[in-house]
Amino acid sequence: MTAMSVSQEEIDRFKDRQAIYDCLMRYCRGVDRLDAELLKTAYHEGATDDHGIFNGDAWEFAEFIGPFDASIGVRQQTHRVDHALIEFTGPDSAVVESYNLTFIDAETEDGMAAAMVGGRYLDRFERRNGAWKIAHRLYVMDWNRNEPSTVDWEGSFFKDLARGRIDDQDESFAYVSRLR
Repeated sequence: MTAMSVSQEEIDRFKDRQAIYDCLMRYCRGVDRLDAELLKTAYHEGATDDHGIFNGDAWEFAEFIGPFDASIGVRQQTHRVDHALIEFTGPDSAVVESYNLTFIDAETEDGMAAAMVGGRYLDRFERRNGAWKIAHRLYVMDWNRNEPSTVDWEGSFFKDLARGRIDDQDESFAYVSRLR
């Protein structure tokens, strides 16, 4: 039996894929916690984002999304990237299609509302100064579902759990800082 060898080029591409995936995760955490500074780390300076509600400079999008969410009553949200197709177009460029699910609970005039959105991020990633980040993003919504929320904040099982928040008061900030 012969040992399988892996080339340095294959190892480097694997590391590139992981860096792109890590960037997608920073985006999700940044948008869920409305952390504009973390969101900006997912984009190169001068990047653009076509997001329907906002089309333009991605760093401006990072500043826009928190006040926008507040204006529509968002109380909690979770963005998930389920899988991503990463195709390298050059040594320092890639096109990435990542499927996402977003779950939102928002306060409305009629009470709490729940939204589920399925879509895709179509991204052009570039490596600049050694860092893989988004150079351009187009968000494509594939489907959505909206209904009255059945959120249970005070139920017998749920009342004693730590509560997620969409800002820097979320438990994760204090928890992570204690672990460092």
